[in-house]
Amino acid sequence: MAKVDNEVKGRLALITGASGGIGAACARDLWGEGASLALTYFQNRQSIDVLLEELTKSDATGRKITVHCVDTGSPDAIAQLFDEIKAQHGQAGPDILISNAGYGKRFPGILDVSLEEFDYTININLRASFILTKLSIPHMEAQGWGRIIFISSIAAIGGGINACQYAASKAGLSGMMKNLAMKHARSGITVNDVAPAMIGDTGMIPDEKFVEGTPGDVKNIPVGRLGTPQECANVVTMMCRTGYLTGQSILLSDILHAREQRPNSAGIVHELKLAEQTANLIIEALGKLSDEHITSWEIFAENKEPSMGEDLSSESQSFKEATICLWIAGFRTPQVGSATRGVPVAKEASRPVQLRSRTCISMPSDHI
Repeated sequence: MAKVDNEVKGRLALITGASGGIGAACARDLWGEGASLALTYFQNRQSIDVLLEELTKSDATGRKITVHCVDTGSPDAIAQLFDEIKAQHGQAGPDILISNAGYGKRFPGILDVSLEEFDYTININLRASFILTKLSIPHMEAQGWGRIIFISSIAAIGGGINACQYAASKAGLSGMMKNLAMKHARSGITVNDVAPAMIGDTGMIPDEKFVEGTPGDVKNIPVGRLGTPQECANVVTMMCRTGYLTGQSILLSDILHAREQRPNSAGIVHELKLAEQTANLIIEALGKLSDEHITSWEIFAENKEPSMGEDLSSESQSFKEATICLWIAGFRTPQVGSATRGVPVAKEASRPVQLRSRTCISMPSDHI
């Protein structure tokens, strides 16, 4: 059995964008946990100096904090950062990487976003994390321990108050996280991201007034306030201390996700009524399957819940945005059935079969 090692004390944490907001909160937390720090900033030297003084006054026994001015949009600047880390901390890379530095300018929509703006956003929010991770992995693999945490956003799943260029950069970050987590878990490296929404006291959202009239207006937030950088840091520290957690995106947004995904929602979906209305469609889609029977099934809706009494036998918008999950069991020699629109039911069963927009989707068991 692999040894459990969740100790942060004595580790070196590299935190980008540490001059304020979430980055500074993460620095305080990990310093409190006993880690040494390499902190980056780009323009706000005064704030990073104030943070440095605060931390070193609290406790600096046997530990070191270094400060680095880095333009994360420049691959050369990031490479220079790692040279400085090796020279000042005596190791080739960090034990903990928190890729926090980001950029997000608000635009009404895609027509307002220039190609230059799109490229710059991708470079800062996605490419920089790729380069930082690529340079961090060798040291982590060599010692068999590492923590990589990206600061993503609710925008990664389509929400938030920014336009598509920001959403694309954060969605790419979450996709990269999941891929890295799978490939490096056996090396003792965990990779996760925190996806906050409406966090105040940051460069993007300085205060409540900044989000007035947007989906993130505090009037739309059930807890009645913005989130705090410290609450983000709480999740980051938990990820650093939990080696069994990898490949996960923690959405830190109260229940804004539900509001973003279902802006026209009238309430909780009425599952029993939906089941009654779609029973015939299920039978039509699956056909007669030899030696098989349905043992249980559940229904959930995405984006828009159907209203009570709505006819789902038509190509209604509500039905297109509903998903029906079926569990098939009692199989021996199933014959291939044809689903609506010519999508075949898989020959191998004992896996969920999904019916989305009147299409039966299934995969062989070794692909699930």
